[in-house]
Amino acid sequence: MLNKVQNLIKSSELRKNLAEYLKRSATEPIVVTAGHSAGNRVLLDSELYNKLVETYEDYQDAELLEELVAADDGERISWEDLK
Repeated sequence: MLNKVQNLIKSSELRKNLAEYLKRSATEPIVVTAGHSAGNRVLLDSELYNKLVETYEDYQDAELLEELVAADDGERISWEDLK
């Protein structure tokens, strides 16, 4: 599971130690501060990103299921009618 990012690194630090930060990004997100007006950027391994997306999709599915259950009026369609 992903944790909230605790540390920011400067872009100059990223350039100096790129290999180290790329390796670390496989297990944790790396937030790079790009300057006052540019904001921050997140360096994230593609597998970790895909897990994040899948987790968010699962969350959305669970919310939709809750809405459908709450809206259930009890009406059912038989399998034969559905075919």
